[in-house]
Amino acid sequence: GLSHRHKGAPMDYFRQLLALSPAGRVQELAEKPEHMRKFLMDRLKEYDELTPEERELRLRVTDLRWYLRPLMDVAATNRVERLAKIPERDRKLVEERLQLWDNLPADLQKEVLEHEMIVGYVIHVETGPAAAKKGLPESMPLAWRNKFEQDLAKWHALPQPQRQRMVDNFHQFFELSEKEKAKTLSTLSETERHQMEMTLQEFEKLPSVQRQVCIDSFRKFANMTPDQQIQFLKNAERWQAMTPSERETWRTLVTKLPPLPPGFGVPILPPGVSFTNRAR
Repeated sequence: GLSHRHKGAPMDYFRQLLALSPAGRVQELAEKPEHMRKFLMDRLKEYDELTPEERELRLRVTDLRWYLRPLMDVAATNRVERLAKIPERDRKLVEERLQLWDNLPADLQKEVLEHEMIVGYVIHVETGPAAAKKGLPESMPLAWRNKFEQDLAKWHALPQPQRQRMVDNFHQFFELSEKEKAKTLSTLSETERHQMEMTLQEFEKLPSVQRQVCIDSFRKFANMTPDQQIQFLKNAERWQAMTPSERETWRTLVTKLPPLPPGFGVPILPPGVSFTNRAR
């Protein structure tokens, strides 16, 4: 499975899971312990509901925390070898934050480290969009849940100025600036790459005649007006059954192909997708 081939940060593996079909995910996670399988499936469902931009930003922030947090416990003189192992695109983000970290007073460093998980939870769940207010994951082990709830109660008992300071510090170290977000979104995400690769692999397996039909379909769809595309997709039964990530893969594919000249009729959907009523 993926986990046997996977090396690097856990989010690399999670990105690969995101790129799998629902059936592929079930197969990949079949041998995992039940609590781990449920936890991963819950997280995958959350990410499927995000837009591609939201999904990539959240993945990138998780990568940052994965690489940065352990180095905060390490003296500056002992970080060189570990920094060299961080992927280049993440290394600069980590190094910039470590420079700020080393100049932070020891008492504030301790405060950040002790409350990192709680502050992250408060920022992204308690004060996040209404749709994100789902409470603690049901898959969280009971012992962890009890400890987390105790820590959360302690957080709410702190004076407001201290809480605000901790939130500000969390943003500074564990979140992306607006400039960093823009740079992240300027390149095709790894998840989208995986999705595109899988789509194209399946495409290559089709007989040549079916491949040509698909290409014509994709190009015709890309040549439709936005209103025509919306109406067309509303009439596709199979489209409604797709996961958000599957839909996004298909949208990405059709928008990368050049439009055909005017005069082409309504396109057909890829294999496995049908209509109730064809759009006109």
